[in-house]
Amino acid sequence: MLSIGGMLNVDNNHDRLKYERAMKYKMARYYDLGIQFISIYPDNMKNLDWIFRKKFKKVTGIDLPRKYGV
Repeated sequence: MLSIGGMLNVDNNHDRLKYERAMKYKMARYYDLGIQFISIYPDNMKNLDWIFRKKFKKVTGIDLPRKYGV
């Protein structure tokens, strides 16, 4: 499962904290149920390929193949 932390950078403190609590609850439930997940955050978009590959390997133990010539 892929989780995207899309509201962690919103200016409204109430909305951000509400979202963060819900996100932490969901992550804890996934962990309790043995569901593997990868969390992607807005700051990760700057270097998404490298970060996703790193997180994917950490969760699955598998290196994703690289696309050459792109």
